[in-house]
Amino acid sequence: MKKEQDPRAEIRILAHNMLMITMIFLTVMLVFLNRLLGWEVWMVPVLIAGAFLCIALQFVKKLEADVRFYVCGAFLILESFYFTVNINMVYDSTILIVILVILFALAESDLLMNTSWITGIVGMMVHLLKSGREGSLQFDLSHVVRTAWQFIALALVYILVIQMSASIRRTGNKYKKRIDQLEQENIRINNFLANVSHEIRTPVNAVMGLSSVIKQSSPEEDITESIAAISEAGRRVAGQISDILDFTEIDMNKLSVNKENYMIDSLVNDLLTDLSADPFDRKELVLDLETEVPAELLGDPEKIKKILYHLISNSRKYTTEGGIYVHIGAIPRSYGINLVIEVEDTGIGISDEDIENIFGKFYQNDGGRTRQTGGLGLGIPIVDGFVKAMGGFLSITSKLNEGTSVRVSIPQQVADPSFCISVSRTENICAVGFFSYPENGNPRVRDYYQRMLGHLTRGLSLVFYNTITIKELNRFIESHKVTHLFVGSREYLENKEYVDQLASEIAVAVFADPAEKEWLSPLVTPLQKPFYSAQIASFINNIDIEGPSGMERRRMVCPGLSVLVVDDEPMNLLVARGIFETYEMKVDTAPGGWEAIEACEEKDYDVIFMDHMMPQMDGVEAMKHLRMNAGRRRKKLCIVALTANAISSAREMFLSEGFDGFIPKPIVVTELERVLKHILPASAISYRTVEEKVPASQKAPEKGYASGGHAASAIAPDKKGSPEAADKAPSKEEILEAAGIFMGTGLVYCSGDKDFYYSILEEYGRDGSKKTGELERLYEQKDWKNYEIQVHSLKSTSRTIGADGLSEAAAELERAAKNEDEDLIRSLHPKVLSLYKTVYEAAGQIQDPSEENGDAEVVLEFSPEG
Repeated sequence: MKKEQDPRAEIRILAHNMLMITMIFLTVMLVFLNRLLGWEVWMVPVLIAGAFLCIALQFVKKLEADVRFYVCGAFLILESFYFTVNINMVYDSTILIVILVILFALAESDLLMNTSWITGIVGMMVHLLKSGREGSLQFDLSHVVRTAWQFIALALVYILVIQMSASIRRTGNKYKKRIDQLEQENIRINNFLANVSHEIRTPVNAVMGLSSVIKQSSPEEDITESIAAISEAGRRVAGQISDILDFTEIDMNKLSVNKENYMIDSLVNDLLTDLSADPFDRKELVLDLETEVPAELLGDPEKIKKILYHLISNSRKYTTEGGIYVHIGAIPRSYGINLVIEVEDTGIGISDEDIENIFGKFYQNDGGRTRQTGGLGLGIPIVDGFVKAMGGFLSITSKLNEGTSVRVSIPQQVADPSFCISVSRTENICAVGFFSYPENGNPRVRDYYQRMLGHLTRGLSLVFYNTITIKELNRFIESHKVTHLFVGSREYLENKEYVDQLASEIAVAVFADPAEKEWLSPLVTPLQKPFYSAQIASFINNIDIEGPSGMERRRMVCPGLSVLVVDDEPMNLLVARGIFETYEMKVDTAPGGWEAIEACEEKDYDVIFMDHMMPQMDGVEAMKHLRMNAGRRRKKLCIVALTANAISSAREMFLSEGFDGFIPKPIVVTELERVLKHILPASAISYRTVEEKVPASQKAPEKGYASGGHAASAIAPDKKGSPEAADKAPSKEEILEAAGIFMGTGLVYCSGDKDFYYSILEEYGRDGSKKTGELERLYEQKDWKNYEIQVHSLKSTSRTIGADGLSEAAAELERAAKNEDEDLIRSLHPKVLSLYKTVYEAAGQIQDPSEENGDAEVVLEFSPEG
């Protein structure tokens, strides 16, 4: 957190400046008096040289500030002594001495303050002795009283200044201590928020995963709608948790900026996918990505995507009617470009006072119990923090009841200077639009569309005409050779027969919401709302695109990819194998760094996924050994870090150590696929459509639950089959739930595959006594480093089987071990082991259904030990 400047430091700077001004003024006055009153001539060059020396030291600043202050202070004290000794009346020197004492007291320099006061008293006494020797000293009562009063006044002023100075210091120290306490409390609050966010993230992921699995498997409309509501709630909570983590990193100055190549059009398409989960209601969104923006940039795409998301979400919250215009452009610079993002809306606007407050923590324009919008009030502070971290700037202009405009400029390097949007053979294209602007008739929304179309047509050197009525369209088609027609959903509904007839002759695209696609003719191409310039270019290029939702029909696979997963926890290896095999990868596993090195000596792998926290050899050390061995053989390895530490600084650390990628645990599919797309060549990735039939060799057996089977059967007890099976199923779940194990949560991490889940549960129960003994041994030896690793593993595996209570207790014990807090460890250790015993004994009682049906001998397990 950035600290504000100490007010006492500001006072010291003011005292330094006043000291210089006093020194210059006194020097000029002494030179003048020297010549006027005939004092020693040799002092004139001394005074001038001393003044120039002090001024030079102040401007050159080669010496420390305190040293410069002491040199100038000493020279000023010398000047005051010279003035006090030579001035005609001793009374004239008192005010100068008082000024010096106060100046040095403000600067908190006791040495100079005491020296100036003593030197002043001595100077006055020398002046009196000199006057007595010359016979000019007067001894009448009036002069004696006035002279004595000067000494008494100086003494009183000195005592008063000392007392005031001490009081100011005490008060300053008190407030400084309080400020430090508040800063520490703020750090603790931020740490708490980060910890809470991490702890909440896993159950939220479970809710989202379960709802997704059930929604895909359940045909009932009412259940699907309910699950969709659950999924949306989980998505919102997950987004808020992510915002809290981002904000705490910004507030604690722990935010790190990553650099990787990214394609701006892909980033925008992913953003629209996220935004499509929340309908726009009556608000029009126009997204204008200028064609001249370079196709590939070097920067932090995740932060730029979040900047766009927060700005658009903010506009949507405060715009009830009208629309939102998002413009993304580029300004060439010597280092690459300035990526310019402008978000303008027709919302309620912001007052000048609120604009100043909007960057503060948790500020909301309509804060309070009766506020009409949601959110945590972190959007703009997060955007501001991200932009500043990337070296950019943000500006906001707004008028009440008219709307708001936010402009962001971020420096980015260019990886591919070609245009992000292009159209081939524009000379053969005649494109026409048939859509009216929104019914609300807001002229600014009409301007948004015109600006976007203007940028698109100028950038592509493309002629685009727009018609509003059916007569205009018919007249235009009769007089021009139209190649592409873009139609609004309302216009299509009102003129469906006519447009379908045109679609048999020319390319026709209709802008429609997902719910509107069911009544579209197969002759037309649906384009997903919102209105997006890249969709128009893609359609003209004859690319089959349906907007963000189009990709939801395909599943990414990496057939034949050879991967090695390295983790010291057998259960984590099982989970990783299950996930990666769904991508049709060939998966090998290794329980540690040394085993990974041996495996790589015997076989070449396309990708190695490396856990971080492992005993004997951690992931970073293992990665460096692997790279060194590969270097001798002149081979290149691709190694990706797997870790539960998901903050941005951890990502930066792993990438700087030499990893090719970073995937946080638990593994999120979108993050895994993003990393795979980044590290793998395009030839290694292909897609399977969801409608594709599973090959016969991969079909599920009749008994049990196969990997890739229906999730509904993985969630609900099987109501079919023998009465005995129906009786046993509930008893298993009751046994697990009594021990704090929730099967539904565990199934999320097993892709809804019960066979997979039972194998993990069996592994967990079998290793319980062994892991307990290892924890007891490390506890007795007080080997807290390896103890922390083992507890970390227990936390992860317990979360995987759905034992959230044990996982949370292990997380608390892990933190205690990391801090080597022996008192807390002694308190938690027996509780965690007792809970662990209950869980693994319950897990050990559960038998795979396939074994219950006499199939135990069909599946055999072999270990390296034989």
